[in-house]
Amino acid sequence: MSDPLIRVRGLQRHFRHGNQVVKALDGVDLDVLRGDFFAVVGASGSGKSTLLNLMAGLDTCTGGTIEIDGNPLSDMNKRELSMYRANRVGMVFQSFNLIQQRNALQNVELALYFSQVTSSQRRKMARDVLETLGLGDRLTHKPADLSGGEQQRVALARALVKHPDILFVDEPTGNLDQDNSNVIVDLLKEMNSTGLTVVLVTHDLEIANRCAKKMVRLRYGKRIDAGANPPETESGK
Repeated sequence: MSDPLIRVRGLQRHFRHGNQVVKALDGVDLDVLRGDFFAVVGASGSGKSTLLNLMAGLDTCTGGTIEIDGNPLSDMNKRELSMYRANRVGMVFQSFNLIQQRNALQNVELALYFSQVTSSQRRKMARDVLETLGLGDRLTHKPADLSGGEQQRVALARALVKHPDILFVDEPTGNLDQDNSNVIVDLLKEMNSTGLTVVLVTHDLEIANRCAKKMVRLRYGKRIDAGANPPETESGK
């Protein structure tokens, strides 16, 4: 068995709320292998989005470790963390997080702004990925002129244009109808089939079962996988 791309051990994220300590995550272990489609499933408040943000380097844990290719995120300085987020990670959020004043092409180009490519290369790369996702006729449309499904595809294009090692996806179908949800799920499966590692957070067990090769389930910051040893995962297939 190959070494995991992402190794999480004893992960804790605690927040202080007045005199109380809220344990958003409390001792979570998991392994994500390169090429996995890995789902983290749980209800609102289970800690799943907190876990995603920690693995993506957007937040700092209270205890435990997260290793990427054997390198602890906690050992990285600010520059190294920025490089990890910029070069190795793609993020897709439930709320799309598109800039309303920019059109689809410009929103995707922004992901490459600090990369070592020319403006013409940025534009071509952004155009290519948007066309791949079926948005070739929406390049100059601003978010307000796009449907929810189209906005989510723009957000997906923005994450993919950097050719990341890991795609982190937070509730990508939460704001979409069934038809658009199916489109997004199919696109994620297609991206994973090319070898891209996908880590999906969702409250919807049906969505996870449709696309994930492995999954863990969280409740109140802890894993609740029946019968699973901490490093292991149950199959989503």
